[in-house]
Amino acid sequence: MGALKSEAEDKTLVVIRVSNPAGRCGYLKVEGVDPFTRCRLRVVAGMPLGGRADIPSLRASFADWPRQEIHLYAWRAIGVRDDLHLTVYYLGVPDTTPEFTTEAALERHLGSPPSPKR
Repeated sequence: MGALKSEAEDKTLVVIRVSNPAGRCGYLKVEGVDPFTRCRLRVVAGMPLGGRADIPSLRASFADWPRQEIHLYAWRAIGVRDDLHLTVYYLGVPDTTPEFTTEAALERHLGSPPSPKR
């Protein structure tokens, strides 16, 4: 996780990198959740997951939707309950999240995932 700082705070992005080096998951979706009302906001409706995926969100969106749930599916058949492989979540953006002013610096911080072992 890292932040791409903008001159305008309302345009600062938080980027969560999902790494899938073993290829165990083929699809993901992301939801923002209000922990008090349990209302959900679709952040990423669904997308194929190769070796990695970056999930950008406006930092300000974490104020209303602080729980960001990343749902990982074994196959593309999203919506099949038995297909849900794993859910990972963040509760807000930690104060220690590194901030960068360039995409290149953010990319260096996030690094590349290790190659799958064969």
